[in-house]
Parts: sequence; C-alpha cells; structure tokens
Amino acid sequence: MNIYFESGQVMNDSLLEWAKVLADPLAIIITAFIALYWGHKYWRKQKREEGTYLQRQINYEAKINAAKAMWGLLRYISESDHEDNIFRRGELDSEGNKIHYFRSDRATLFMKELTELFYTQGHGLFIDKEIKELIFELRSQLFGWYLIALKEGQNELKIKNKEKFERIQTIRAEINKKLKKQITIY
Repeated sequence: MNIYFESGQVMNDSLLEWAKVLADPLAIIITAFIALYWGHKYWRKQKREEGTYLQRQINYEAKINAAKAMWGLLRYISESDHEDNIFRRGELDSEGNKIHYFRSDRATLFMKELTELFYTQGHGLFIDKEIKELIFELRSQLFGWYLIALKEGQNELKIKNKEKFERIQTIRAEINKKLKKQITIY
C-alpha cells in the first residue's frame, strides 16, 4: 500500500514497519506504567492495613497492661486473709457468721495505688467504661468507711452494714469477670 504526499513522495511499507517497531516498546512502557500504578496502589493499601493492624495490636497490649494493673488492685478486697486485704476476718458472731473489720490503713494504700495506676501511669485510659464505673463505686464505698473510721479514730472498724459489705464483694466479682472479658474480646 502506498501513501502519496503533496510533494509526490510515496510512503512505503518499510516506513510502516518502522512505526510498528516503535509501537512495541511504547506498548511495553505503557504496560509498565499501568503495572507500576496498580502495584503502588496495592502497596499503599497494604501499608494502611499494616498501620491499622499495628495500632490495634498496640491498643490491645495497652488494654492487657491496664487490666493487669487493675487486677493487682483486687488483692485489697480478695476473699482470702492476707496482709494487704482491707477486710480482716475476725471471730464469729452469735449466729455463727464471721465478723469482718475494715482496715483504714489498707484502704489508704488501695486509694493511693489506684490513683497511681489509673492516672499517673495512664492505665485508666484503656479500661472499659463499665470497669471504671465499678472501680470508682468501690472507691467511694471504701472512702465512706474510711471517713467513719477516721471520725471514730480507729484503724480497724467493725463492719455493721452487711449489705454494703456484700455489695463490695459483688463489685469485686464483677470487676474480676469484666477484666477477664476485656482481654479476651480482641
């Protein structure tokens, strides 16, 4: 096939062959640019997912550390007798039930440690709202007894309000359950 120009020159098949030779590298370059574009887009997506995963992992580890810190506070209200326990078990009453005593010095240690862990170390940021509410209810209950013991000038105060004591035991059990749930959710 011949193509004629105004000057009368003929474009022959060899010129078309030469154009085909140039088209092959051009197609390769265009394909390379498209592959580079899609590869870069996929790489950015992977980096975003990796960042999200790392953030979730850091957040989970912080939640575990916060749960461990709050778990350590439960020793102050545990069911067993030990030196740190706020409630000392004493003799039996006339009905055969144990009499419990509130120890204000242990309550002071609890409140100081709670403040240190919760605010100073920042674990309060990573504790679930339900657990926070229970911890602060516990603190207010203990603070009430602390004020009574302070008013009466006693380090140990005999517990007369059994319902309030039972509520503290319920709070301890709920905190225990919710802390375990917090670390198993993720």
